[in-house]
Amino acid sequence: MLWLIRRNFRDIGPVAFVLIYKHFMRSHLEYNNSVWAPYRKSDIDKLEKVQKRATKMIQGMGNFKYPERLRQLELPTLAYRRKREDMIYVTYKLLSGLYDEQVTLRERKLQGHPWWLPLQAAAERRLD
Repeated sequence: MLWLIRRNFRDIGPVAFVLIYKHFMRSHLEYNNSVWAPYRKSDIDKLEKVQKRATKMIQGMGNFKYPERLRQLELPTLAYRRKREDMIYVTYKLLSGLYDEQVTLRERKLQGHPWWLPLQAAAERRLD
């Protein structure tokens, strides 16, 4: 898809390119993110690599570093957009009362993070 945009829109400016990129490319990169939610570093890097290449294709942007290109084009990273989408989804569930109150997080000292889901509550829900 990126090749198709490059071939057909070779001499367009940054504003037009951003519109085309958002419409055609980013929708493919973010498709089903709420279900798939890439968590491995390699998967996240592969997705960001597509956006890095796309922003380099714009005339005059190839010399800048990736964060500077994003700042000039006013584009967020894909990882930021995934986190934002997750926060919006959780906030919606909390405000609309769709949050499952039986599932709770409890503090416990573990490697990596201090939160865990109690297995007893999960086992009780399976019996219901």
